[in-house]
Amino acid sequence: MNIILHIFKKDIRYYWPEALISVVLTGVFVWYQPYQWATCTSQFRFFANVLEILPLFMILAWLFLIVRIVQAESLIGDRQFWITRPFEWPKLLCAKLLFTAAFILLPVFAGQIILLKLALFPATPYLLDLVWLELMLFLALVIPSLAIASLNPGIGRTALTLIVLILFIIGMSGLLTLFPDSSFRLIRMTEFNK
Repeated sequence: MNIILHIFKKDIRYYWPEALISVVLTGVFVWYQPYQWATCTSQFRFFANVLEILPLFMILAWLFLIVRIVQAESLIGDRQFWITRPFEWPKLLCAKLLFTAAFILLPVFAGQIILLKLALFPATPYLLDLVWLELMLFLALVIPSLAIASLNPGIGRTALTLIVLILFIIGMSGLLTLFPDSSFRLIRMTEFNK
């Protein structure tokens, strides 16, 4: 456990600017959401267009933060210094997951609770649903980002892989919105001959 906390503290020491940007973007998102519920006032009209794409900036900041902390340890290539370090890979993985939980998942969870309170909903009946949303965020964003970052040697190749993956997801969702009622099934030759 000491090694996990040591790696966690080291990551905080080196990557606090990226972590701070991630937390600040989450805070701005939580701050701006109640203004979207009401009509847009004149003081926010200028920032409304910029703040509309804030979720995209949040996701990109989270991806960048995950890639940076994973690639801080040189896991691939011909210089595998991590093999000689006095810790095993499960402890390294736990430290990286602890970092993502502390600076991505926990601020999002706290923001969701704050938004529920601001919307005058009691938070306790929805805690299980919020934990479920956190699990979905973990499975859909954190795990693939950790895997892609650990397989690619540099941030450039990792960014290219993530861009291709994001474009693929956008393309597939665009196709599903274009053809919402179509079931992609194979046409049998017997149906084709009729």
